Amino acid sequence: ISAYPNPFNNNTTVSFKNAGNSPFSLEVFDACGKRIFVTHTAKSVNDLHEVSIRSDLWPSGVYFVALRIADIWRTSPSILKILHLK
Repeated sequence: ISAYPNPFNNNTTVSFKNAGNSPFSLEVFDACGKRIFVTHTAKSVNDLHEVSIRSDLWPSGVYFVALRIADIWRTSPSILKILHLK
Protein backbone atom coordinates (compact mmCIF):
# COMPACT_ATOMS: atom_id res chain seq x y z
CA ILE A 1 0.00 0.00 0.00
CA SER A 2 1.37 3.41 -0.93
CA ALA A 3 0.04 6.94 -1.16
CA TYR A 4 1.37 9.39 -3.72
CA PRO A 5 2.18 12.16 -3.24
CA ASN A 6 2.99 11.98 0.46
CA PRO A 7 2.94 14.59 1.95
CA PHE A 8 -0.03 15.74 -0.09
CA ASN A 9 -2.18 18.81 -0.48
CA ASN A 10 -5.91 18.26 -1.16
CA ASN A 11 -5.53 15.07 -3.22
CA THR A 12 -3.62 11.81 -2.97
CA THR A 13 -3.83 8.47 -4.75
CA VAL A 14 -3.51 5.23 -2.84
CA SER A 15 -2.37 2.22 -4.84
CA PHE A 16 -2.21 -1.41 -3.82
CA LYS A 17 -2.16 -4.90 -5.26
CA ASN A 18 -5.15 -7.15 -4.80
CA ALA A 19 -4.47 -10.53 -6.39
CA GLY A 20 -7.68 -12.21 -7.42
CA ASN A 21 -9.68 -9.00 -6.86
CA SER A 22 -10.74 -10.08 -3.36
CA PRO A 23 -13.24 -7.87 -1.50
CA PHE A 24 -11.50 -4.99 0.25
CA SER A 25 -12.07 -1.79 2.17
CA LEU A 26 -9.84 1.27 2.25
CA GLU A 27 -10.27 3.63 5.19
CA VAL A 28 -8.59 6.83 6.35
CA PHE A 29 -8.33 7.71 10.04
CA ASP A 30 -7.23 10.98 11.63
CA ALA A 31 -4.60 11.08 14.40
CA CYS A 32 -7.34 10.62 17.05
CA GLY A 33 -8.55 7.40 15.41
CA LYS A 34 -11.73 8.84 13.89
CA ARG A 35 -12.62 7.26 10.54
CA ILE A 36 -13.06 10.05 8.01
CA PHE A 37 -13.08 8.19 4.69
CA VAL A 38 -14.05 4.71 3.51
CA THR A 39 -14.44 3.08 0.10
CA HIS A 40 -15.11 -0.39 -1.23
CA THR A 41 -14.59 0.36 -4.92
CA ALA A 42 -11.50 1.18 -6.91
CA LYS A 43 -10.27 1.54 -10.45
CA SER A 44 -8.15 -1.48 -11.31
CA VAL A 45 -5.73 -2.59 -13.95
CA ASN A 46 -5.05 -6.31 -13.53
CA ASP A 47 -4.23 -6.70 -9.81
CA LEU A 48 -3.24 -3.05 -9.24
CA HIS A 49 -5.92 -0.82 -7.70
CA GLU A 50 -5.94 2.95 -7.31
CA VAL A 51 -8.17 5.06 -5.07
CA SER A 52 -8.12 8.85 -5.36
CA ILE A 53 -8.79 10.64 -2.07
CA ARG A 54 -9.80 14.31 -1.92
CA SER A 55 -9.18 16.07 1.36
CA ASP A 56 -10.46 19.59 0.72
CA LEU A 57 -12.20 19.84 4.10
CA TRP A 58 -9.58 18.09 6.26
CA PRO A 59 -7.18 20.06 8.46
CA SER A 60 -3.42 19.66 8.10
CA GLY A 61 -2.05 16.70 10.01
CA VAL A 62 -1.10 13.05 9.99
CA TYR A 63 -3.64 10.55 8.68
CA PHE A 64 -3.52 6.77 8.55
CA VAL A 65 -4.59 4.86 5.48
CA ALA A 66 -5.82 1.36 6.37
CA LEU A 67 -6.40 -1.35 3.78
CA ARG A 68 -8.25 -4.57 4.57
CA ILE A 69 -8.21 -7.43 2.08
CA ALA A 70 -9.99 -10.49 3.44
CA ASP A 71 -8.75 -10.64 7.08
CA ILE A 72 -5.41 -8.90 6.47
CA TRP A 73 -4.91 -5.26 7.48
CA ARG A 74 -2.14 -2.96 6.19
CA THR A 75 -1.65 0.65 7.31
CA SER A 76 0.38 3.56 6.01
CA PRO A 77 0.80 7.07 7.45
CA SER A 78 0.11 10.04 5.16
CA ILE A 79 0.69 13.71 5.85
CA LEU A 80 -1.71 16.41 4.67
CA LYS A 81 -0.17 19.85 4.45
CA ILE A 82 -2.39 22.78 3.60
CA LEU A 83 -0.49 25.45 1.72
CA HIS A 84 -1.56 28.99 2.50
CA LEU A 85 -0.61 31.20 -0.40
CA LYS A 86 -0.64 34.97 -0.07
